[in-house]
Amino acid sequence: MKTPKSQPYPATKVFVGAVLYSAFAEEDGKSIKTGFREWVVRSIRAERRPRHRPLPPGVEPTKYVELVLKNCVTWGKLSPKKGDAGWKTSISADFRETFRVGRPLPLGIYTTQRAALAWELANWRDMVEHYEADIAHAESEESKAEFVAELALTHRLIEALQRRFGRMKKLSLRTRQENTQ
Repeated sequence: MKTPKSQPYPATKVFVGAVLYSAFAEEDGKSIKTGFREWVVRSIRAERRPRHRPLPPGVEPTKYVELVLKNCVTWGKLSPKKGDAGWKTSISADFRETFRVGRPLPLGIYTTQRAALAWELANWRDMVEHYEADIAHAESEESKAEFVAELALTHRLIEALQRRFGRMKKLSLRTRQENTQ
């Protein structure tokens, strides 16, 4: 299966506060966790240019969208007295993504959870092909055993993602049926 392409995100749909999604699957000790990460459009800004190189008249500056991963590191309680929550200051580059307005979204980030999950599933299926090729070309038994273990884990992650995808399909079918009644 081919990995889905990046999703186009037209300039007319971009706005501050929009929520985008990426899916994940990871091993946590003996269990497998699957879920979604929320990416929020934090700002839309024009390209910064030095004063000595202004744009020609009539030319619009290139605009960039900044996405920030919403998690406990980037979002939280701001003051002990008020009990309010918001964006924390000084967010690391590890939790930010930037792309040009009108261009496709960064890899793995989509406007819906279902599309993000489909990308993650396809990505892990591509990893299976890579591990199988690595096993075939392994030089030693130790490296071959490592690749076999990684392949087994990858299969477990794929199964967990498929279960999650199946639950989402059932939920969307149920919702669609309720809306038609």
